[in-house]
Amino acid sequence: MSQVQIRQALVTFLNSLSLPYLGTIYPSRTLVNENEYAQNASGAYVTSSNGSNAVMVIDLYGSNNRQLISLSGRNAVFDMATYTVELEVFFSNTTGNSAQNNLNIQADYDTFIDTLIPAIRNNPTLNAAATYNIWSSAEFDEGVKWAQSPPYLGSDGTTIFINGLITFDVKQQISGTGV
Repeated sequence: MSQVQIRQALVTFLNSLSLPYLGTIYPSRTLVNENEYAQNASGAYVTSSNGSNAVMVIDLYGSNNRQLISLSGRNAVFDMATYTVELEVFFSNTTGNSAQNNLNIQADYDTFIDTLIPAIRNNPTLNAAATYNIWSSAEFDEGVKWAQSPPYLGSDGTTIFINGLITFDVKQQISGTGV
């Protein structure tokens, strides 16, 4: 059981989705300030033909949230470590500030989110059941929650940004002895 395993499972899974507009997926935050991140991460973006692009950062919380729920379950003992995952999305459009471009970035962001959330919901083991003992993600009461900022104009006067946050829980089955 480890945060390293969960981060690796998420990076591998998210990369396998070939999400539209997504460039780099960071396993943790590389820049401290969100505004600096949005302004300086342009080298990690993959720009589409209409100027929209995104980068993603994986944040984990709750590594000590281990629960022995029962003495029976999928693998004889239902002993889980629960991690709360936050995927920070920094989305931008570089085609300039106009009413049409504002509509375009929102439509592109919606396409990105509408691809990402069902992919998470439809694969509760993140393709990592055997590798990292991922038992469940984005299931039960927690589900997948997401929020976004209103579009805002960058300091260059032409780049429009949207910041998003996708939250869900990942349950990792603890196996072995003394874990």
